[in-house]
Amino acid sequence: MNIALIGYGKMGKLVEQLAPAQGAHVRLKLDEFNNTRFEGITPDNFRGIDVAIDFSIPDAAVENIGRISALGVNIVVGTTGWFEQLDRVRCIVEKAGTGLVWSPNHFTWMDTNHPACTPREGYPIEIQALWIRLLRQIERIGGRTERVGWQALAQQALASVEKLFWFEDRGYYADCLAAGSGKPASGASVDDALRSNYLFLISLDLVHGERAKRSVQAAVRHLVVPGALRSLAPLAVSLPLVIRGPDGRLLNDPQNPYWGRYEGDEDTRRKPAYHNGTAWTWTFPPFCEALAAAYDFTPEAVAAAKAYLGSMDRVIVEGCIGHVPEILDGDAIHLQRGCDAQAWGTTEALRVWKILERHGLNMAGRSGTS
Repeated sequence: MNIALIGYGKMGKLVEQLAPAQGAHVRLKLDEFNNTRFEGITPDNFRGIDVAIDFSIPDAAVENIGRISALGVNIVVGTTGWFEQLDRVRCIVEKAGTGLVWSPNHFTWMDTNHPACTPREGYPIEIQALWIRLLRQIERIGGRTERVGWQALAQQALASVEKLFWFEDRGYYADCLAAGSGKPASGASVDDALRSNYLFLISLDLVHGERAKRSVQAAVRHLVVPGALRSLAPLAVSLPLVIRGPDGRLLNDPQNPYWGRYEGDEDTRRKPAYHNGTAWTWTFPPFCEALAAAYDFTPEAVAAAKAYLGSMDRVIVEGCIGHVPEILDGDAIHLQRGCDAQAWGTTEALRVWKILERHGLNMAGRSGTS
C-alpha cells in the first residue's frame, strides 16, 4: 500500500515509522512548505497512491478532502474541527466515488451528546489502557524510536495510571481524571464513579495481582447483571455529574447519577440513562476475560468466567431470538432495550469464549500429562 501524508508533524512521522512493518510505504509527504496553497495535490504527485492520511489543520482539511477525492484517492482524516462542513464533505466524496474515514472529537464509546450526559473530559481510563497496550504492541513489532524505548514508555504510563487512578480504600480504578484542555493529569480532579471501563486494564493484560482481583470483585458487586454489565454503579459520586436538558433544566441528581431504566423521551430520559446505569452486552465478555486473567486463568477462574459468560444465553433466547441485544435496563428485571441485534456484543462474546475454551484445553492437557 502506498500512502500520502498530508501534514508531517508527530503523527505523520509516527505513521511513516510504523508503516513498513504493516507492508505499507509512505510515498508522498506534503506539509506547510510544499502544500501551502494546495499546490502539492496534483495528478503527478498522487499517481500510484492508494490512500492519503490527513493530519493538517481544520482550515485546510476540507479543501484537502475535495482535491484528493477529485483525484480518485481514498482519504483518512485525523484532523478535527471541520465537522460543521460534514454534509458538504459527504457530497464531495459521494460524487467522487471515493472513501473517507474520519472521527469526531469525542473519543470514547460513551459519546452521548445533545445533551452531553457522559462528558468525561480529561483522561478516561480506557484511553490510557489502549495507549499502553499500543506502546507494547509497537515494541513487539519492532518499531524504532530515537529516544526512550516503547516498553519504557509503556511502563512509565502504567506507573502513572497506578499512581493517579487507583482507589486503595475502594478497590478499583477511577473512571476518569477530569481536566480541561491543556491541564496535566497530576492536576486533574479524580472521578470516583464506578464504571466498567477500568476492566480493560485487566483484560488487556496490563494490571495483575491483588489490584486486578479487587477490581474484578468491585465489578461483580456493583456492575454485573445477567448477560450484561452496568455502565455505572448505583452508588453516590463525589464529583457531580450534571445533566441539563436543551432548555437548561436539570435532568438528574448530580450526586447520584445512576439511571437504571432506558425508557421515555430520548433527550431527557434515554440519553441520561444510556451510559449512566444502562447495562451493555459488549462490555460483559471483557469482564469475563478480566475475571479469568485476574486469577491467572486457573481452572477455577476459567470455569467461573465461562459460567458468567454463559449467562448471556438468557438474552439470546429472549427478545430477538438468536441474537444479542445492545443494552438492558440496569435495574431488575433487566429488560432488553436499544438495538435488537448488536454485532459487537455478539463478536465479543465469541472472542472471549474462544479464549476461555483455549485456556481450558491447555489446562486439561497439562493435567493429563502430569
